[in-house]
Amino acid sequence: MKFNVLAIDGPSGSGKSTVAKMVACKLNFNYLDTGATYRAFGYMVLVKFSETKIKSSIKKIMGTDDVDQIITTEVANELLNKFNLLYENQKVVINGLDITELIRSDEVSEISSKVATINEVREFLVGWQQNWVVEHGSSVVEGRDIGTVVFPKAPLKIFLTADDEVRSLRRSHQISQRLDTIKENLTLRDIRDSKRINSPLKAANDAIVIDSTFKSIDEVVEEILSLWKNLNL
Repeated sequence: MKFNVLAIDGPSGSGKSTVAKMVACKLNFNYLDTGATYRAFGYMVLVKFSETKIKSSIKKIMGTDDVDQIITTEVANELLNKFNLLYENQKVVINGLDITELIRSDEVSEISSKVATINEVREFLVGWQQNWVVEHGSSVVEGRDIGTVVFPKAPLKIFLTADDEVRSLRRSHQISQRLDTIKENLTLRDIRDSKRINSPLKAANDAIVIDSTFKSIDEVVEEILSLWKNLNL
């Protein structure tokens, strides 16, 4: 099957999810939110470590960035072997359970960012994401390492960013937290994502950086569609 990939990367609050969905709709492409795959695995981790006998490990995971000391290679592989993930029409299902809404909790957001630093998890999910697009065809794929790792040969790579204050304000409309807490959490996640050894958050060398700070969603979408049209694929 011949397919094209439009890659959109960027930090939380940059507007990439909303933009990616709208661009996919305009182009009649499939849409894949790779962050949802990490959230799904993070949810599995929470379920496992919420068992009474190891419940204390949840607090340990939340309190450290050195998660591989708690989630060992053996534990990661054990969970990955049981990780039957389906993603269709933006619905996230693991092992037959629809967790689409469950993975949007603050706790899952925190744990997913941390388990995303585990090499075994990233390697497994990158392969899963690549296979998903091969099976579904032309897609808009959004995440943090799409243009650099998942689809480095994508004909168009967008790195969407925005001012920290604006990103925090946008995030505040999605979750019920104090603005200063949201900003602090975004900063910590940005540092964690950009400093990890495997697949750090960064713009690909050939990516087009779009700052959405002073742009509406529609303006960003039209800019990306124009760039895609000019490719003459």
